[in-house]
Amino acid sequence: MDQVICIVGVVGGWLALMLVGPNLVGMIGRGLLQPMVTPEMQAIAQEHEFLRAEVEGTRRVDRIVTIVFMALTVVFLVFLSNVWNIGVAIGAAFVMLARVPDLIWVIRNGRKIDLATMPKSRVYQLANLLNWVAIPVLWFAVCR
Repeated sequence: MDQVICIVGVVGGWLALMLVGPNLVGMIGRGLLQPMVTPEMQAIAQEHEFLRAEVEGTRRVDRIVTIVFMALTVVFLVFLSNVWNIGVAIGAAFVMLARVPDLIWVIRNGRKIDLATMPKSRVYQLANLLNWVAIPVLWFAVCR
């Protein structure tokens, strides 16, 4: 009975990590890889003082948000490591790293991945495997 409860807890924890981890990585990735101010916006903003000020404000906020979410990610992993153990933090890092190739593809192409446009390279297969490997890592960290 204890193993069943542990397995249910691990699957529930993995689902929770699937909600939190990729969103943290998404906020960091978008801040680093996709500037909110495009070159077209900059060209238009050069003509108007008000727009130039708004573009600068957007850049400043974008940098602040990226730094805050980087700090939150570090705090999240340290929290998991201290409250549970390093194995749970490693499982969370696996879930987060699995999001990176997908995030890069979305930023480059400007649309979400669906079954028709899904890349089928080894990198995406490895990321998918990494996501699933997080479950036994969590099980070993929590139930052993």
